[in-house]
Amino acid sequence: MATYKIGDAVLTDDGTNLAIGTLPVYVETVITLHDKVTFDTDPDFLNGFNSSANAYFVNQTTTGISDFDGRILEGYGTAVASANTITLGSGGNTFNITGTTEIRNIVITNWQSGSGIYLFFTSVCPINQAFGGSGQIINTAGDFSTVANGMYHFKLIGTDWYRVL
Repeated sequence: MATYKIGDAVLTDDGTNLAIGTLPVYVETVITLHDKVTFDTDPDFLNGFNSSANAYFVNQTTTGISDFDGRILEGYGTAVASANTITLGSGGNTFNITGTTEIRNIVITNWQSGSGIYLFFTSVCPINQAFGGSGQIINTAGDFSTVANGMYHFKLIGTDWYRVL
């Protein structure tokens, strides 16, 4: 039997069943982020469960809406130097952008439509919108320049990054 300590809760696995204490847990997916464990669970098994442990339960409904018990802890990615095409790392959804080279595209590899990113620019940086190709940046007001120490939000829709105003 395997036992896992998650904050104040103890998860036991006898090879067939998972339980927290005597409460059975149905687990579809286990995700580890920032040393916290998230279980995508069947809410019927968690009825009445309350814990101050560092375990957060996500209940997926049949409509695709998720109910989060706790806050979302996002990562802060590694700084990226400005370039005509930039590639963001996998360490989070927020990134420092350094330098002043014009940005035209943001690589979409390992991102899915609907993803959101925050870019914090350490310097003034020109953005050439609608340059073309996968990962182009769309801004309804046209090309723009960022401000130093400015934060900008973008959403990936299809293969284009749209600036959120």
